[in-house]
Amino acid sequence: MRRDVARAAERLWQSAIGAGAMQRLFIGVGDSVARDELCKCLNELGADVIAGELSAMQLFPGPYLRHQGAHFNTKLFLLNGLDSLFESLGDELFRRLQFQQGTFRRAATWTLLWIERFDVAAQFRRIAPELWRSADRSVLFSSPDALSDMKFEPGTARSNVTSPLGEVPIPAAIAAMPLSAVMNEEKDNSIRVWGDFLRLSPNDFFLTYMELVHERRGIPVELRAAVENLAQQLEMKIQMSGPTTVKLGLAEPPRGFRDLQNLFREMKNRGEWVGFGEVALRLADQTLGADGATEAIRCLDDLLEGERGWLQLSANLLADRPLRMRAMLYRAAGETTRAASDIDRCEENAIRSGLDAFLAKAFEARAQHVGELGDEAQARKWRNRAQTLSRQ
Repeated sequence: MRRDVARAAERLWQSAIGAGAMQRLFIGVGDSVARDELCKCLNELGADVIAGELSAMQLFPGPYLRHQGAHFNTKLFLLNGLDSLFESLGDELFRRLQFQQGTFRRAATWTLLWIERFDVAAQFRRIAPELWRSADRSVLFSSPDALSDMKFEPGTARSNVTSPLGEVPIPAAIAAMPLSAVMNEEKDNSIRVWGDFLRLSPNDFFLTYMELVHERRGIPVELRAAVENLAQQLEMKIQMSGPTTVKLGLAEPPRGFRDLQNLFREMKNRGEWVGFGEVALRLADQTLGADGATEAIRCLDDLLEGERGWLQLSANLLADRPLRMRAMLYRAAGETTRAASDIDRCEENAIRSGLDAFLAKAFEARAQHVGELGDEAQARKWRNRAQTLSRQ
């Protein structure tokens, strides 16, 4: 059994059994071998996988439409046939699915909608974005060749994004764009792929990346670091050839408090986002010592909140470290409920991404939170969960 398939099955099943009487919609993209392995693994975990075929007449199979789920549901309906229907119905298929999406939202109804071709999945996302985004989890499986066969363009990056995934260089043209433009791009895949990366949406990222490869466009060499980091996290086996990019690292910010304040204001006014998080974290740390937790929180609020804040834009990779630091600051200011809310947000983003590096950091933050509130038993539990993820 492929490890990436087994891990995906565990995540889908945990999401399903935690739903109670709520619905769950999962989208899977991959060949029939990956689908069959995933279903076998789900069955072993306790799911009752029921396969059915979509059809042009009534779209959904009869047993699926007649299903009335109970609170202790174990039935997971696997819906096949979307690729062949697309051949006959074209984009109308996705419009019909989006129009009838209430069918997926019935109480205690768990659905795995399977797509075999990545180009069909890309068209699904393009024509029915609301339905695509409404999926509770998505999984994408690809052969190594589909991700590694590309032509690299020379690197242009001048700075990195720092995250639990490591240092990831950002091409100069992408770094020069407003973050809102990167996060909201839907047509140009050379931009959209970076929005998917910053959103912590690896399956969308790989889908967009495969579209780029299919378009036979030159791939920025900086993208290789993002592909390799995400693939390693998801245990996808990818052999990539060609040049590697230079690790640039963020230039050392000024150490003086006033100089750091000035740099923070300048970057904010210019709309710079690559490296802005590092400057903000450094400034918040110094502000905490000079003016206390409340002023330090305001510094991070400038990043995270507001119309173009990183939380509003769902730039979850960028927001992860500032969120965890703000939780610590809230706790220092006695605002424990707000601290817990920021940790919840980190954990929720990490779970949806399927990336253990981010989930381990969220568990560590929760261990520190409950430990400082005096519950050492819970702190040990969360630390052990974080260590378990880190060892995997």
